[in-house]
Amino acid sequence: MSVWTGFSLARGAALPIGGRWARACHPGSRLVAAGWLALAAALLIASNALAGPPAAAPRATPAADQQFFPAVLLAGRTALIKSQFDERVADVVVRVGTRVEQGAVLLRLRDDEERIEQDRAAAALVKAKADAQRARDLHARDGTSQEEADRVELILQSAQADLDLARIHFEERTITAPYAGIVAERYVDPGTSVEAGDPLVRVTALSPLRLEALLPEAMLHVLSKRAVVEIHPAFPDTILQIPVRLGTAVVDPASGMFPLQIEIDNARNRLTPGVSCRIAIVPGRVAP
Repeated sequence: MSVWTGFSLARGAALPIGGRWARACHPGSRLVAAGWLALAAALLIASNALAGPPAAAPRATPAADQQFFPAVLLAGRTALIKSQFDERVADVVVRVGTRVEQGAVLLRLRDDEERIEQDRAAAALVKAKADAQRARDLHARDGTSQEEADRVELILQSAQADLDLARIHFEERTITAPYAGIVAERYVDPGTSVEAGDPLVRVTALSPLRLEALLPEAMLHVLSKRAVVEIHPAFPDTILQIPVRLGTAVVDPASGMFPLQIEIDNARNRLTPGVSCRIAIVPGRVAP
């Protein structure tokens, strides 16, 4: 988007000579002008060699007749994670601004009792498996009835279910990220006592983002056909061009405005959720 600028001499341009302008009006003036042209060209070549490549000019300003509307980039998904238990926070492993992957550990509640129950259930399952195997062997040698063998198998299944439930209760004390994103808020510290329903952390997904704006009803006609929405976020200094075609919209009769929502892929994490932006509607073309 940068525009490169440089110095150029247009055909028929005049050069200053002693406070006057020398023009091609007689042979003597032509010789003087030619000398000045040669000197200017030499100075220009020397200055370019010393200065290096030209600097990038500031981004071109929008056209005077281009109309902008305020908008905001919001996170497409955000999760406020609350405690399910009346418990004490044992450890917090993230801070506000920490980027996390799906399933990453955020914090842990106290889990001493749940760990003991899981170990007890695991030991009971080991014993049930041994009893079941012994019953199968005896039944194969006609040492036990079918009823006894079935009873032992039911004990084994119950022991497995008890262990699965104990594992769930234990794992519930470890709070993990529901999806990849960033920790937007952290409400507790290690040692904090919480009750069921108290907020713990808020995780915000970085992609996709959702642009929201309110547009006047006069833009319905433009967006009902092929158009491009130019998005100018406050940060970073860039312009996004997204082709859109509006479907059914509902206009607020009191204000004469209708909402516009656009989903934006932010897989490269170049945009920041929550920043304000301006948008312009460019009709009759598609994004390059």
